[in-house]
Amino acid sequence: MRYFGSFFSPPSALLSALTASTLLCCATATNVGCKPEAATRHGVHQRATQQERQEQNVKLLAQVVQATEEQENHPDSNYLRGALGPLDDWLAATPPSPDFEPDAEFDALAQESAELADVARDGARLVALFLDENGAPTEKDANELQAVVEQAATRTKTLAEKLDSDALRRFAAFAEELRGKLASAKEFQFADATETFQTQIRQFQHSPLYNFETLATGLGEFSRVLDLDAVSFSPQDADFLKESVWFRNVFNWAKGKDQNDLAVVCSLFDWSVANVIATRPIDGPAGPVAQRPWQTLLTSGGTAFDRALVFIELLRQHRLDAFVVRPDGDVPSDFPLIVGVRLDGETYLFAPEYGLPIPAAGPDALVLDGGLRFAKVATLSQVAADDSLLRRFDLPERPFPATSAQFEKTVALVPSSPFATSQRALAMEREFSGAVSTVLATPFESQKKRIAELKGVVRVERLHAANAALLEQIFFPVESELLTRPYTYALATSGNLDVSDSQSDRADDAFASGSTIVDAEGKFRSSASGPADEVGDASAGGAKSATVASLWKGKILYLKGRFVDETGAAHWLQQGRVSDRLLRQEERALPAKTEATVAQYIEWARSQGQEPTQEELQAFALQTATNLQAELALKYFVKTASNFYLALVSDAAGREDAALGRLRDGARRQENADDLWSAGATYLLARILERRGETSNAVGLLRSTPTEPGRLLRARWLSELAGLTEAAPVEETAPVEETAPVEEAAPAEETAPAEETAPVEEAAPVEEAAPAEETAPVEEAAPAEETAPAEETAPVEETAPVEEIAPAEETAPAEEAAPVEETAPTETR
Repeated sequence: MRYFGSFFSPPSALLSALTASTLLCCATATNVGCKPEAATRHGVHQRATQQERQEQNVKLLAQVVQATEEQENHPDSNYLRGALGPLDDWLAATPPSPDFEPDAEFDALAQESAELADVARDGARLVALFLDENGAPTEKDANELQAVVEQAATRTKTLAEKLDSDALRRFAAFAEELRGKLASAKEFQFADATETFQTQIRQFQHSPLYNFETLATGLGEFSRVLDLDAVSFSPQDADFLKESVWFRNVFNWAKGKDQNDLAVVCSLFDWSVANVIATRPIDGPAGPVAQRPWQTLLTSGGTAFDRALVFIELLRQHRLDAFVVRPDGDVPSDFPLIVGVRLDGETYLFAPEYGLPIPAAGPDALVLDGGLRFAKVATLSQVAADDSLLRRFDLPERPFPATSAQFEKTVALVPSSPFATSQRALAMEREFSGAVSTVLATPFESQKKRIAELKGVVRVERLHAANAALLEQIFFPVESELLTRPYTYALATSGNLDVSDSQSDRADDAFASGSTIVDAEGKFRSSASGPADEVGDASAGGAKSATVASLWKGKILYLKGRFVDETGAAHWLQQGRVSDRLLRQEERALPAKTEATVAQYIEWARSQGQEPTQEELQAFALQTATNLQAELALKYFVKTASNFYLALVSDAAGREDAALGRLRDGARRQENADDLWSAGATYLLARILERRGETSNAVGLLRSTPTEPGRLLRARWLSELAGLTEAAPVEETAPVEETAPVEEAAPAEETAPAEETAPVEEAAPVEEAAPAEETAPVEEAAPAEETAPAEETAPVEETAPVEEIAPAEETAPAEEAAPVEETAPTETR
């Protein structure tokens, strides 16, 4: 379900931010003949205007702070961008901070980007001239075009290597290919060079994504983001602001209770591993989509590099320096990703790809105390002196691809964003830290000096790869929407969370009608209910229905540490758990829905005096069916993701039994290697069992994912400490007494009572439910002896007792599930 990008046709561009307030120009009272009293009145007016402007800026600042602190109510990124835009007047009037440190590297990159943007504009102009049917390019134009293309190819490749940007490398490949075409055209001496150029360009495959226009626009905007002294905010600044506040929120509760700095670091690393599930990048229109840290926080999936950036950003809120550690000189392609944390004059090492700190030497470095605990973490100098510390990471047929000799002289690569090093960040940090301490500004030069003093670090550089996603999404803003669309997708839900049988007919009627609209220009378009601009509060005013981006709201509240209060994360995540029965009804209704929409289109076209052709109707029907399938896929995604996040919420709230009940299904579906939530559920379930002292069961789960070397290592170390044999039984992972979900049976603040929450299949005991095919899912079902006979029951996901196979309703429609008589009984788990 994670790879949903190809289903959609996202909006083509983001709305621009609101324009800045215009500065008032005051005339002087020096003209001959001006009366003194007139000048006096003008001075009073001028002071009043200045005071009004200051008061207005104070109000605008308060609005921005409020919008940033209440992001759960605003899933549309343009909301915060629009709030930030009018502050340009305030920013221009704010005196420069004495703490600002010039950044020569960003200044040089800004100039280089701006110059290359100018070259790309020339290239776009000349290419358009040669493509114009009515144009008359000259030999001079041909020579200029060849020179511009050669310059663009060379300079784009150079900048791509500096910024470590795959997107720029693809632009360089585009320019290089065009340069080759033009060079070959010059060899045809018998033809006019201009005509040959014209022919070559017209035959050249002109990419809708990689071209000089896109390159010029993107680099122009990127150079403005790199302007650290700018007196106006960019749209990307709003995202940096949002990102910092999110990391501050997580840090405040995920740091743990131990105030020791190393313990805080370990707690934050542990949180990063559990909340960033390893997965491959999503494929977007322009290739694999690079994520920004706030997107990784929101979606809970990313590469090992994304996980490392989340960990480093969390530490930045503790004002600790963290960086990627690489050997000085040539770096092998398989060298592991290692993060170093500067603490007490030492560099402590962590391996995000493995999800483990590097333990120090000695038997007391690893202890079994409420699970596996790293009592001592190895430092850079210790690893450089003792290769056995790294050999502990060796696995059969998979040795750890690093040796101690590679850590004797290292380079520290520091993530550093343009916003964090800018005057804008320093100005805004004062406003945010007035209420809650929030780290926005982190000057790179100061970091560089501190890190350079560490033993074993011979050079400190900026980690440009950390800004690759920023540059890529400036080029292709649609990619950002691909990542976040499931979270901003709004479900039609009821005010009291009741989507049971009594609501099903109305839900089906709503799905079958009201899907065709005529836009402002009178054009027909078909659309199912989709993303909302704002979150509607389904609990407000006793409303019977609302449109709620439940996944967004629940996830942001989870990041804020609001777990199970009346309007906390659990309350909103429950909204996304739409009944499987309703989803199956929607799926069965798709053909009829498509047919009805086509009929409406025909009726509308005829009202406009048009008669659609058969080809047009077939294309329209295909597009309608694709859109409806995409929306249904979104609903399944939201449901599955919500269930995993509910487990995270329960675990964070200290309700382990409830979390176990949520996680069993994900752990059982681990055979699907691409299932993000299954991988996350398996790991979280193992960690909970580990904390509960059920080490054998935890080891069995960790070993069930042989593609994850870090989990295999954790299983090995747990086994060694607990004195277990190599074979740990997986089948003992979830006995009934360990998995009954607390939140389904009790606290209203986490799930709400049955009459307020779940669909019928999630209702409580079977004797209260509707017919057997609509009974409760596994974690909420009554004991097996209370269920209906097998011949009357629905598919397994709605009737299996707790100790049986986990419910399929979280992931697949009923028709894909095996009937009860075909399912494995309890002893076959």
